[in-house]
Amino acid sequence: MSPRSNHRPTGSHSWSPSEEERSLLFDTGRLAALHEGALLDVPPPDDLQRVVDLLARQLQAPMATLSVVDADRQFFLASTGLPAPLALARETPLPGAICKHVLFDDAPVVIPDVRGDERYANHDAIELTGMGCYLGAPITTGNGTRIGVLCVMAREAREWTDDDVRTAQDFAAVATALIEARYVRSRERQERTEKLDILTRITEGFVTFDRGWHVKFVNDKAAALARCTPDEARGRTLWELLPPLDNSELGGWLRSIQSTTGIYEREWKGVANPGWFELRVVVSSDGTSLYIRDITSRKRAEHALAASEARHRELTFVAPVGIFECDAAGGCTYLNQRALELMGVELPQALGDGWAMAIHPEDRERVFREWRATAQHGREFRVQFRFLHANGSERWASGRATATRDGDGTIIGFIGTVADITDIKTFEREMLRVNSRMEHALAGSDIGLWDWDVQTGHVMSSERAMTMLGYAPGELPTHAEELSGFIHPDDFEQVTRLLTAHLDGETPFYRSTHRLRAKDGSWRWILDAGAVVERDASGRALRAIGTHVDVSESKAAEERFRLLFERSTVPKLLINDQGVIDCNDAAVMALRARSKQSIVGRSFQTFLPRMQPGGTGSREALVAAVRQATESGSHRFEFVLRRADGSEFPLEITLSRATYDGRAVLLATWRDLTQQREAERVLRSAADAAEAASRAKSDFLARMSHELRSPLNSVIGFSRLLQRSRTSTLSTTDAKYLDRIHANGVHLLAVINDILDIARIEAGREHVERTRVDVAALVRDVVQQLEGQLASDSVRLRTDLQCGDWMIETDEQKLRQVLINLVGNAIKFTTAGEIVAALQFSASGAVSAIEVRDTGVGISPELLPVIFDPFEQGETGTARRFEGTGLGLAISKQLCDLLGYRLTVTSDVGRGSVFRITLDDTSTRGDRPRSVAGSSPALATASESHEAAVPQQAAVPGDATEHRVAIVPDEANVA
Repeated sequence: MSPRSNHRPTGSHSWSPSEEERSLLFDTGRLAALHEGALLDVPPPDDLQRVVDLLARQLQAPMATLSVVDADRQFFLASTGLPAPLALARETPLPGAICKHVLFDDAPVVIPDVRGDERYANHDAIELTGMGCYLGAPITTGNGTRIGVLCVMAREAREWTDDDVRTAQDFAAVATALIEARYVRSRERQERTEKLDILTRITEGFVTFDRGWHVKFVNDKAAALARCTPDEARGRTLWELLPPLDNSELGGWLRSIQSTTGIYEREWKGVANPGWFELRVVVSSDGTSLYIRDITSRKRAEHALAASEARHRELTFVAPVGIFECDAAGGCTYLNQRALELMGVELPQALGDGWAMAIHPEDRERVFREWRATAQHGREFRVQFRFLHANGSERWASGRATATRDGDGTIIGFIGTVADITDIKTFEREMLRVNSRMEHALAGSDIGLWDWDVQTGHVMSSERAMTMLGYAPGELPTHAEELSGFIHPDDFEQVTRLLTAHLDGETPFYRSTHRLRAKDGSWRWILDAGAVVERDASGRALRAIGTHVDVSESKAAEERFRLLFERSTVPKLLINDQGVIDCNDAAVMALRARSKQSIVGRSFQTFLPRMQPGGTGSREALVAAVRQATESGSHRFEFVLRRADGSEFPLEITLSRATYDGRAVLLATWRDLTQQREAERVLRSAADAAEAASRAKSDFLARMSHELRSPLNSVIGFSRLLQRSRTSTLSTTDAKYLDRIHANGVHLLAVINDILDIARIEAGREHVERTRVDVAALVRDVVQQLEGQLASDSVRLRTDLQCGDWMIETDEQKLRQVLINLVGNAIKFTTAGEIVAALQFSASGAVSAIEVRDTGVGISPELLPVIFDPFEQGETGTARRFEGTGLGLAISKQLCDLLGYRLTVTSDVGRGSVFRITLDDTSTRGDRPRSVAGSSPALATASESHEAAVPQQAAVPGDATEHRVAIVPDEANVA
């Protein structure tokens, strides 16, 4: 490429840029690129400094600089050999700089003798540096924007060779790649800040510690270094996860940087894959974050390249990107290790045309087409494409190359770079997905967006931000000062104060509810919220993004709420974590306060007694209630408050979430329970008196058993004696009277016994004496005992029992009395059919219930709810067909309750009834029945293995020696 010579350079004092030069210098895109890449007023980047040092050594020049140029100055990013004043200042005014001329064209500036060339002889830079010759090559951004110059200088005149010029261009290409990498990193950081946190997606390790080095967050990559999972690492200290670090030099270094933010490279030997790591340390008030990047491969490449004298290997040492060289036909002659890693091939495979085989088949033709155009026209090769890695993964690459020429300008080859942009592409896809989701979400919402360039004042407003005020798109001004005129005068000071505090970094967010003027002249209440998303190095706000939400209806609702709140006769308080923020007059009266001012502004704890009636501290109880109300939206509970005069009163209080003046608060309303508590006290006294009377009655009847039974036993005994010794002196009528006296005495004794049984149970004088009982044998015995009471051959009394010894723990006499009552009742009310006493079994094979089924007259539906009440019978009135007192079922029910069983009945009039004693009822309080396991634990296990296959009420195999059911006798295990 030939040197540029068509520009008119002048001295520093007389130089005035042409329109074309001014246009380039002041191009907003170019200046924005300088800021975006953080290329001005920054410390010398190490990688760029190495490029400058290497170029100076390569060309044996005492001075070299890499600088960027803004509108009025030249800033040195890196330099070597400059005199002290200039090296310390690190910048020079643009009029006296020779480098500015390189900026105006993409060709190098070659000056063999600056003092003998009248075009440059009077530039200030010659005096400042003492240069005698100059060679400069332009530096561009990824889109071709020229932003700076890489140059070398000597103090004597020198003829620069074409090879010198090509070397400068090669180094400029490397510097361009490094600067482009800075742009990429800058854009990544900015997009990550604005969009979302993708720490869990990154391929490098990331971990955060508290001040005690306990792990708070760790991703998979970082956890793998300690040979554990993220869940296993959280909460443990770094020294627990990696014990070798504790007393090591690296561990001491980590402790020393706990309060220092920075980027460090360290060798780490105490992890799963020892090697070199780049540690980005971020320190905050609550701990330390480490971003861990494995740079072992890069370090190895750097050490290897440092030992090599080859020019391209030295370039590879300073470049974190892949570097390649090709001949004029496109055959690859050299690739560095980074390029090979990106392609996933070895060097012998990649040389020649082999590198092309690593390109993704879908992108291959497009790359070839661009490469052919580059070779034909000699332009810069620039394309993004995919490599199909040997492991099957796809890697995105950004390829750039420039032609190298011989002395005649003929292209003899190409030198270029390939940068791995897979993460960028992944991030771009993620951003597209997030943006699409955001656009869809906002499309159905009522939210307006604004984007403010703080330095220029330009504001971009979304369509909804305009239409919610009645303006058509484009009708609102686009400058912040003009838009401020739409704020209501009464709200202007508030908006200015809140916005300024956020721009100055005093608050994390900006949030203001104020009025904006609509197109029709009305005022709309707007919730305006946002945050600064970009600041410069000094912390000055550069860009802010936010939202507009129309809250006019909410404001109107608040006004209505205020009206209802004030006029309500129900006491109401508005509270937040600062205390009471408002109350109505009813609350003032209820708390017996002097005025509203004596309540508002005070802590709600002022009205709390120290303890609540249940023994809980008032503060703890209130905190728990507030938490539940906050989580569920509303919570009602009983509480005791203290009035202003010190008296306490019970109440039922309701806490509800509410919004008041744009703030989240809790609305407390209550109902005074003083009168209700007094009424409850009176009712409790009456109930206690009634219960005492009932106990006295039952106790009286229980104590009167002897006085009631003794006379009846005498009547029955003497009547029986007279019946046995009756003589002919008794007439037939007298004999019948005697028989009736005896029968009625027996009947009356049975009634008295039933009444006394109920009285004993109610008086608590019945006690349960549990023993091991074979329930099947008990059922058979009761049935055999009552068979003689069958009055007709048309009724059959039988049992339905499975073979085996079904042992339970119970009070045998009381259960026998219940069965006698139930079977006797069935015999009394059954005139045809059958009566069956059966056992029922649970799914586990245990006895679960005893049933007595009959085909008798049945029970009418209206009597079923009271059938177990004393003196209730299936038939009433003087024309009853069946005798009885109605106490048998009542006694049976109370005995079942005493045993912990549940007695129930189902019946169908005319078809019969089923009385069921449920032995394993979990709803009945008191002692529970406990079945006893068979003699062999092995048999119990065998039975349990059949548990899932035994249906409810199914028959259990009859061989008791092989299928005996184990029912755990421990009450704690009874389900």
